[in-house]
Amino acid sequence: MALTIQELSKRKLKRRKSLFSTPVKCVLTAVTLIVPFLFAKLLQPNNITRLNSESVVTIKDDDGHRKKKKIIAPLNQGSKTFISPKERELPSFKQPFNASKSSWILDFMIVGWPKCGTTSLMNYLNTDELFVPTREIRGNIYSILKQVLRNYKQTQEKNPNYKDGMKHGLWGIKDPFIIYDAKLLKSFPHAKLIVGVRHPVLWFESFWNHVGVHEYSKRYSDNNLPSKNSSVMNFSQRIGSHGGSFSLDTNTARYHAALMKLGKTNLTSKDEMALFPEDVVKVIKIINDNKRYQKMPNKVFIYELRQLSDENETRKRAFRKDLGNFLGVSTPLPHLVKVDPNVYKEEKSSNVTEALKIDICHPKLSDVRIRLLEEGIQSQEWLKRYFLESEDVTVSSRDYFEELLETWKTDPCEERK
Repeated sequence: MALTIQELSKRKLKRRKSLFSTPVKCVLTAVTLIVPFLFAKLLQPNNITRLNSESVVTIKDDDGHRKKKKIIAPLNQGSKTFISPKERELPSFKQPFNASKSSWILDFMIVGWPKCGTTSLMNYLNTDELFVPTREIRGNIYSILKQVLRNYKQTQEKNPNYKDGMKHGLWGIKDPFIIYDAKLLKSFPHAKLIVGVRHPVLWFESFWNHVGVHEYSKRYSDNNLPSKNSSVMNFSQRIGSHGGSFSLDTNTARYHAALMKLGKTNLTSKDEMALFPEDVVKVIKIINDNKRYQKMPNKVFIYELRQLSDENETRKRAFRKDLGNFLGVSTPLPHLVKVDPNVYKEEKSSNVTEALKIDICHPKLSDVRIRLLEEGIQSQEWLKRYFLESEDVTVSSRDYFEELLETWKTDPCEERK
């Protein structure tokens, strides 16, 4: 059926309109998105310049002269007043929030090792400038931040000087098991890490007598005490890996195997590779071959347990000063007071506890002790020759620290005889 001239004209006009409407829609969409952004920029205070995570503010001095001042914390959006460097608006833990964008909440983390003074530091680093929940915080990034916010909210309610919903000071957590979870650590790229180590032989004895006893005491009672020949007390099975990152076995004392994941050393030279066990070397080679090796940006403060109880006044002052400078506090840290970690655990019957405790110097544990000495010799050598050379690693009184590491080469049971 032939079309009339009128119908042909209508169709051509309709086609032109459809072709014209597509670019018009694109322009209108772009305008809708860009205009609100431009208005927000125009309404923002003109005395603020953004520089990544820092802010530069133009202020007037007493003489009326204008000058620029850099502050670390971002400014409060939409406000003409600026927040002090250690104050920042917090997300509400009662509402869902973007955990990855809120990782700035944590300024530092006490990450290990258990039984290396982490509980004492958790309590010690609670000052006017520092806030640490007085219990271990574990979980994924969202769970960790939610627990921290909940604990801080309770602290705010007790302190009338705190502004509701604002972060004050520097925040940290204690989780001495997170050191083996490199993936979770990467979720907090700006958090400074505090790492404690000790002689592997003494560490294993203390770790078992605290964590192991607490774990296995649930199976027993005064009327059902564990025998020395029970499977629980068979420590030959704990030489090597017993399963899991932080198990009750000798592999957990491989400090260097965990710390190397922070990427503070090259992990390429034969001399460095010779200090790692074969199973760890295989993992390193896979990482290097796949180019998955990355240096983590976190700064590290490392100490040996005996530095916390050092009697030398000069070194004690230096330790407090170095740790304070590392964290970025403006006032000197107080004297350290040792805290017994058992106060945070439910006490079991002393009969059960005593039956499960070990003396690492017992002849039956000689094989365990030999393996721990091997791990200690390799760890201390790697720490001294490679880890401490990183510009991201801080240690107080390095000569004394290395002197303490040297003792890892000898069996501490020799001194007990």
